[in-house]
Amino acid sequence: MLFIWMCYVDTRCAPNLLATLSSDHLNDAQRNEVRAMGFGSLLGILKGNLNHDLILALANAYDPDKFHLHTPIGKVDVTWKSVAAVFGMPAFGDPFKEVTKEYESILSEFKNKSPNALKQTMLENPEGGPTFRIAFLLYALITFLLPINTTMTRDKIFPFIIDVDNPMKYCWIRCIVDGLIDGANKYKKGLVLTLNGCIYVLQILYFHKQKYGPFDFEKEPQPPWLSHWTKELLSAQIALERKSSSGLVKSKEEQPVLKRPVRPKKRVVKEATKAEKEQNEKKKVVDSLKKGKKELREEEKTTITSKYTWTIKNFSKLKCDKLYSETFFTGKHPWRIRIHPKGNKVNCLSIYLSVGDNANFPAGWSKTANIKMSLINQLYSDDTITHVGVHTYKHNSTGVVGAYGFPSFVSLAEFCDPSEGFLVKDTCIIVAEVSVENSGHEDTNVDHLPKEMCSSTCDELINFKGLCQIEKDHVNLLEEACLKHPSIIESYRKRKRSQKFTEWSFTTLGKVLQFLKTKKVKDMNEDACKELQDLWEELEMVKFDDLSWLKPHVESALSMKNYAERLMNVKRLKGSVVALEVKRRNLKEEMILAETDLERARKELAMAEKSWNISLAQLQLTLDDDLIIVAEFFVKESPHHHNQLDDGTSNTIIDDSSKPCFHVYEELDNTKEKGFVQLAEEACHKHPSVIECHKNKNHSSMFTKWGFIALGTVLHFLKTKKVKDMNDEACKELQLLWKEEKAFGFDDLAWLEPHVKCALGMRNYKERAMHVEKMKENVAALEVDLKVAREELVKAQQGFEERDLNDVLGY
Repeated sequence: MLFIWMCYVDTRCAPNLLATLSSDHLNDAQRNEVRAMGFGSLLGILKGNLNHDLILALANAYDPDKFHLHTPIGKVDVTWKSVAAVFGMPAFGDPFKEVTKEYESILSEFKNKSPNALKQTMLENPEGGPTFRIAFLLYALITFLLPINTTMTRDKIFPFIIDVDNPMKYCWIRCIVDGLIDGANKYKKGLVLTLNGCIYVLQILYFHKQKYGPFDFEKEPQPPWLSHWTKELLSAQIALERKSSSGLVKSKEEQPVLKRPVRPKKRVVKEATKAEKEQNEKKKVVDSLKKGKKELREEEKTTITSKYTWTIKNFSKLKCDKLYSETFFTGKHPWRIRIHPKGNKVNCLSIYLSVGDNANFPAGWSKTANIKMSLINQLYSDDTITHVGVHTYKHNSTGVVGAYGFPSFVSLAEFCDPSEGFLVKDTCIIVAEVSVENSGHEDTNVDHLPKEMCSSTCDELINFKGLCQIEKDHVNLLEEACLKHPSIIESYRKRKRSQKFTEWSFTTLGKVLQFLKTKKVKDMNEDACKELQDLWEELEMVKFDDLSWLKPHVESALSMKNYAERLMNVKRLKGSVVALEVKRRNLKEEMILAETDLERARKELAMAEKSWNISLAQLQLTLDDDLIIVAEFFVKESPHHHNQLDDGTSNTIIDDSSKPCFHVYEELDNTKEKGFVQLAEEACHKHPSVIECHKNKNHSSMFTKWGFIALGTVLHFLKTKKVKDMNDEACKELQLLWKEEKAFGFDDLAWLEPHVKCALGMRNYKERAMHVEKMKENVAALEVDLKVAREELVKAQQGFEERDLNDVLGY
């Protein structure tokens, strides 16, 4: 049976991550977005397309300096043009932009993102968009395209994602080829354990030449070749490669051991979590305080190990040549870490371990310690630097115990580069692990004190009531507390404790008081509460006779946890209230304008209805449901023509010079036009100028009839139509009627024109009224939301004000 081993360990660039993303998580809209950016070829990758044995063989056959592969079928070019054909991208383009301040705010949310976090961001943007594009590009870069020695996004890849609207204008192929060269070189030199860079390209190029011959970019298959090489084609080609006696990949029996560089073991140590370290130290303290003399004797001559984590903030602001940590203990043995920020006569960070308190050691004292010193990589935990050594510390004749350490721990250039992970946000972390033999012959009054329990090496110490040396910052607070509660001093004078234990006890009490004195409620986040909780637990171990006066204040301070979240919630609610008030004010203004417009329309409508809402019955112009229209015309006799009427109705044509007035009567039965003429008669009664204008014009009786019918039609429209009927079709009809009416030559229609314009102005009146009602509903709903928001804000603000933690200590 033929087995195809897929590469999941030796290469970071296996295409399975991209294949899974495309097939299982992206929707059609997102895939179209990827194609629009020019990365559609990446969507054609299928799962299981990378062969383990072949990739290792190609990595060893790749010659980055000459840009080709040495294979049994000859040289395979790995150039910009051939790699561009694999991806279907332009071979050339503009250099990428630099990340300037204008882009920092946009890219800040994508810093230190894992592939899973980027995938989640893509899923939260199903319609695509700029955020989706940035997330997809970062995902493709850190999982497939570039030699990134991490599974997190880093600042150095952000230039590639600045312009996501037109990414194909930039030279992607150069970056991919450079990354391929860099990844292959580092792997061959043993600097990395994985094949970084887009090594998958080598497999595509090798198979393409093997199957189709020398590269011809004009022939089929056309780029992108990545999409052409499906899982079936690759499987068939791999099978053919294994059967071939001259292939790179031979049968498992014939296959030689490929060159697999072994990276030197790196100075790596797996760090315990902060919670685990603190828990272990506290457990040691509690156990040691509870043990009796018999149990302590049983532990004599055993190895004791302790860890101390030193976090140094604002490193760049350090002006000193050397800096010491606080004292920490391994059993009863005090230690301090010493660093030289600018190097100890070398261009490297120098780190040493020195004994903490030389003055307390007798002449001839010595102690052998196993030392493990680590510089934590805060971005890439696997790159944590660790140095190990064994040293015997001796108390010499001058009373000084020398330090032991590592003057060239790490180069300053590498250390000061934030992208390397050792100095992040101007903060570095050093961990010291010290193991010593517990001889059992030293003072047991000084218990196993962790770093938080030991006295600080402050430059200025003051004697506190003859008991011990205390930091100056704590003295005033302790004196006030002892004045208020004398039992603190009295209980300690009765006990037989070493000076160091007493110093630790009062220093811890001073730290608690200083914490309550200096901290604000707003400072009580999770870390601050943890710090206060640790101090309080240490203080309880000391067993002062009575701390009931202090306990309520500590508990009150601990209850202020998550103040920052509560503060943000209050600010958010305030912002919501302000936004709702602004929205309500704007809606009210819009509603007032709409109501004003509606009221004006109502008044115009009422005036129009008042002027043409008069019935003919009120004017008494009808008789037995018949209507007689009287029209007066001036007719000029023509010597060459006589008008002959077929219907028998007499018609007289007279000479214009005599200007006599004849009444022409035409009786109309119950026709459709009758109603129109009635309205015309009513209008003529109110506006005689309508009749007068036709007396002065030579129109036939039929023309005159049509004119008055047209007038009646307009009046009938105004009479019968409702405001709600004035839609677009009705307005178009009225405009046409009004145009026809003007064509009949009525001289004075000024009395009618306002009504027509008013009717035309009623267009979509119903929609306007509904709009006003809708706005009223919106305002009412907004009032409810505003009321709820105000209630939530009042509830959140109850018992929530800025104050000191010790405002009720009593002194």
